[in-house]
Amino acid sequence: KNRDLSGDPESGSVEVNRYQNAKSKTYGTARYLGKGDGVTRKPITDTIDVDREIVEEIENKDIKLDGLDGLLNRRSLNHIRSMVRELEKAFWFKTAVEAEVEFQPSASGLTIAQEIEEQIVALEKTQNDYVDGVDRNIMALVLDTDTYSSLRNYLDTTVNNANISTANETFGIFHGVRTYSSVYLPKGVKGLLFVEGMTAQPVLANPYVGERIGLSEAYAVSLFYHYGTGVVTPDLISAYKRQLAKPVIALSSSTLTVTAVTDATEYDVYAGLAKIATIKPVAGVITADLTDYIDEPGEYAITVVAKNPQEAYQASAKSDAKTYTVSAGTGSSGTGS
Repeated sequence: KNRDLSGDPESGSVEVNRYQNAKSKTYGTARYLGKGDGVTRKPITDTIDVDREIVEEIENKDIKLDGLDGLLNRRSLNHIRSMVRELEKAFWFKTAVEAEVEFQPSASGLTIAQEIEEQIVALEKTQNDYVDGVDRNIMALVLDTDTYSSLRNYLDTTVNNANISTANETFGIFHGVRTYSSVYLPKGVKGLLFVEGMTAQPVLANPYVGERIGLSEAYAVSLFYHYGTGVVTPDLISAYKRQLAKPVIALSSSTLTVTAVTDATEYDVYAGLAKIATIKPVAGVITADLTDYIDEPGEYAITVVAKNPQEAYQASAKSDAKTYTVSAGTGSSGTGS
């Protein structure tokens, strides 16, 4: 996480500055101009806009069985763990959604090690106003459990990796990049490769509270916390996502029907290059009446893209096109084929 934050979190936001690389000039340039170059920075505001609470009531009879201090301590630890899980899920989701690079292997049939190495090399070559290549020793790779297991099994069974003990839970570093496993990546993400400090997440947590509830024998135990998650370096985040399958569509007159794609939650409808609608399943049926969106005479190539932004899947390829024709003088009616 990026901890180079400025500002008072109590105000509701903090700021992170990203500075461009310095550029050399011919000796004597500053003396001739009478000044040096200004420092160019990009400020990123991270708003603390998520307010959460965990509040539980414990009856006196339960306290008598376990003891007040013991029970409160156990619930306190449980609340903190719940908060940490939520923060980690929010952190990885924001990182995955705002990653500017969506990595896909160059070919099918590559080993998991070849795929990950391609992803690392691609990030390593990044060049822009802020970075001139990225060293592997400042990268980190976080994989979901299935992908991590595949890579681990590959390393265990490859003859050139006898130095990796199968007894160890982790292998630590892959090709110079620190590598971790997480159960909290979004479902659509196999792995995230990034540079340290890519995302900021300021958190304000109020002290744990245990107090007697009036007119009862119960005690309230609670934790209140507030946080915000903001991406600082989206260009230095490479997300290896699962791509949804290409949809199959049918067009009868003006009625578009889409066959459901596994794990997709919504479907973008295109007429040529223009997106004209986003539709969602209703009682398991995915349809749209194109007369609601197209009324100008002409011939339109209709395609559909499957999406699942809630789990950060990579959108599908466009479906095969169907032709929709609106004839002059027919009003908003049309025919499909």
